[in-house]
Amino acid sequence: MPRSPRNLPVPPARSPRSAAERILAAAESLRPQPGYVNGDHWDDWYVEATPTLLRALAELALQHHDEELAGRLVRYAGPMCLEPLFDPSTEKRKVTAFCAESVTHKDDPCPEHHPSNAEALGYCVHIDGPRLCRAPRAAGKDRCANHARRCLVVKLDGKVCDTRDCKVPKHRKLNEAAEAAASS
Repeated sequence: MPRSPRNLPVPPARSPRSAAERILAAAESLRPQPGYVNGDHWDDWYVEATPTLLRALAELALQHHDEELAGRLVRYAGPMCLEPLFDPSTEKRKVTAFCAESVTHKDDPCPEHHPSNAEALGYCVHIDGPRLCRAPRAAGKDRCANHARRCLVVKLDGKVCDTRDCKVPKHRKLNEAAEAAASS
């Protein structure tokens, strides 16, 4: 079996641009990409480069006076929000891009996509962990159809009931009264 040569020839330059300019042009195209299994879920998106390489490319971009590219590459090197951004013109809520803002810890949302900001973003306002509920709101409600069925009554121990289709008569009356007050 023939062996491949140890010293592979370096291909000649395709254009008069320097190697650094070609590397920066390739770095310019880096963006968060969908994962293999579940590409529409925020946690499955990634940038096709290691954080170390991204930081090195950012240094190279700074040496070539491209602060915008350097900033984006540094942002991609660390944890990002990666909340889906929807196309507002379609009814099916098609994901067009993902938020790529830097966050302190992996799995944290940025301040704009924090659950406390759900009302301003038009999302379901039910807070269930650190992420936003992305289901569309039910007609005339501030929550999605699934979360609108959960009881919001605060019990004597200070905890929210949060039971789906709560059957406690007192809770049902309080929920109905709250819905009537919100609709008027």
